[in-house]
Amino acid sequence: MNRRVQFGIALPQIFPHEPIQTARIRDVLARAEALNFHSVWVQEQILGPTPSLEPVDLLAYAAALTRGVRLGSAVLLSTLRSPVHLAKSLATLDHLSQGRLIVGVGLGGNTRVYPAYGISTDHRVARFVEGVCKRDNRPALKLCPEVAQKLLIYPWPGNVRELENCIERL
Repeated sequence: MNRRVQFGIALPQIFPHEPIQTARIRDVLARAEALNFHSVWVQEQILGPTPSLEPVDLLAYAAALTRGVRLGSAVLLSTLRSPVHLAKSLATLDHLSQGRLIVGVGLGGNTRVYPAYGISTDHRVARFVEGVCKRDNRPALKLCPEVAQKLLIYPWPGNVRELENCIERL
């Protein structure tokens, strides 16, 4: 088997001691493409002590400035978002980027932010499963059975490539 290691890089998303530097973001994107990085990544931190750019919007910006590098979200906290709105935003981004989007979703570890969204933590796992696994009695994501089983039982321990190969486009 002749497989190459693929590398990704985090996009500047947090600017704690200065105004947002869009030039720095553009430079990182240009450099990532010039060096043939596989992907650029963002993460979700909606609330917290350090201001952070919204990850889906930042990936849309990256999609407009790049042509080949894949666009990844390390983990979007899907339980804090409207599943329908999130799905529409991600589908739009995937179309605009010509299929370069990689999406990771999760529950997140900090349940203290839930009240700020008017959401109870009591049913967060059920909300997560519903948002990822079913919509109007149809799967929101079509996963191969072994991956779906792993996602429902415990946090995803595998690699992105394995999961990516099991997800079918909607």
